[in-house]
Amino acid sequence: MRHALLIAAVFMLMACDSSLTWGAELPSTDLEHARISKATLSEVEKSIGESIAEQRMAGCVLMIVRHGQVAHLRAYGYRNAIDREPMVTETLCRIYSMTKPIVSVTAMTLWESGKFQLDDPVSKYIPAFQQQRVLEVDALGQTASKSLVRPMTVRDLFRHTSGIGYGSGMQPELNTEYAKRGLVYTHFGMYPPSMSLPDAMDKLAQVPLAHQPGRRFTYGLNVDVIGRLIEIWAGMSLEAYLRRSMFAPLDMRDTGFYVPKNQRHRLGPVHGRDAANKMVLLSRVEKSPYLRPPLFQSGGGGLISTARDYSRFCQMMLNQGVLDGNRVLRPSTIRLMYTNQLPDSIPDVRFGETKVADGFGLGFAIQSEKMGPVGQQRSATVYRWGGYASTDFHIIPSEGLCVVFLRQFVPSSDQLFQQLVRELYRGIQPDPR
Repeated sequence: MRHALLIAAVFMLMACDSSLTWGAELPSTDLEHARISKATLSEVEKSIGESIAEQRMAGCVLMIVRHGQVAHLRAYGYRNAIDREPMVTETLCRIYSMTKPIVSVTAMTLWESGKFQLDDPVSKYIPAFQQQRVLEVDALGQTASKSLVRPMTVRDLFRHTSGIGYGSGMQPELNTEYAKRGLVYTHFGMYPPSMSLPDAMDKLAQVPLAHQPGRRFTYGLNVDVIGRLIEIWAGMSLEAYLRRSMFAPLDMRDTGFYVPKNQRHRLGPVHGRDAANKMVLLSRVEKSPYLRPPLFQSGGGGLISTARDYSRFCQMMLNQGVLDGNRVLRPSTIRLMYTNQLPDSIPDVRFGETKVADGFGLGFAIQSEKMGPVGQQRSATVYRWGGYASTDFHIIPSEGLCVVFLRQFVPSSDQLFQQLVRELYRGIQPDPR
């Protein structure tokens, strides 16, 4: 009975924010015209409600866009579960690694302008990387510093094969090297290093790589290096170039590296669990570093955004590089970014032993999903990634579909999102032929 009452309370919160606030920009439609099963979406919402009632998450925003029309935009549960503040669709969220696709696309605007080639050595633009070494481990577990077989390239950064990590979960010697230079995210992994991008690159170049470039997929500060390269190629700060080339043309009005003073009421806290497995606030809004411009403009994880803004980025990618008449990239460049860039020696993308994607393009993971009900399924290629606070997105060009799912809960877990989208995809009907 108590469980049923909790779920009922969650659904009352859902009803508080069911309007499609942003329909003036991406037009809204109903589920029937979007060819999305209402019954299937109801099952998805039931799963969300149960997850909130069982405190597997505090709250979320789910946005579904098909063929450029908003079929569903709704907030569920709580923005602040401790103080019982309802989640709303306009909540500003830390998107962490969902920053990476945005910055990767931004970098490719400079590639189109001839500012760099994908196989250029990174040291061509940041000379500090000329002296970089690799820390190799032999069969007996002994480590040794070795010269690079080939230079680390810009392509390596896009596809995370450079050997640069995040300074955690690596060999102990490398963890120490990152930590002593301040190249780690602090306070439960939520706050970026306290230094400028140029200083960070000089320090990062002193850290040995985890492996020879191109040998493995190693998730790390790769797109932060791309962020610094954008500054060098564009001749301005990363934030300034993002605003000029991405945020302004796409009208991503709430996306940036910090929250302006007049918008602080929209930022939610970050939830987590304490030692007793009780839900707590790990980062309260009033103490957040995201209330002021950062020293470290993190191209790999520094942006704040909304479901509305991120869906506009996704729709631009669905539209082959254009939105509202503003072209960001050429269709051929989009196709290149969607092409698996991993060499044959890296068959898939793994975090440890866990496979997370079939391949990786220039800033996007690539995986196959089944669409439609059991027995009538069709395959579709998904381009996706997630963020540390359990945010996720999917772009599916063959279905004209994008899904944005925002939570604020660490550490990251996309298991719930993967469950929800697979429930949802059973109700995605094919377009009439």
